[in-house]
Amino acid sequence: MCELGATDDEVAKALGVCVRTLYRWQSQHPEFCQALKAGKEVADNRIERALYHKAAGYTYDSEKIFQNNGEVVRVKIIEHVPPDTTAMDEGNNSSGRHGTARARCDGNLQDRE
Repeated sequence: MCELGATDDEVAKALGVCVRTLYRWQSQHPEFCQALKAGKEVADNRIERALYHKAAGYTYDSEKIFQNNGEVVRVKIIEHVPPDTTAMDEGNNSSGRHGTARARCDGNLQDRE
């Protein structure tokens, strides 16, 4: 679930527990904590790459379809998406998307900002 971007609240709900129980389990079971952390890193890395490409701009192969004298004509083109500076702000603000608090794997509960 975490690899797909699930938040702590969503994971807790899927497991049928409250989020505080999820944090307690993370504190009491280091393997569980590490598994959640590893899954979240996969999702976070995917988001970081996507936001980077959005912020830097990117180019991709595409195709335009036209009609010429009743016949369909397909033309391969290269499209460019210009940089989007708001993506940098989105990346800076996405660090707390997994919940308002998180359990560190050393057993302490740490509030997220």
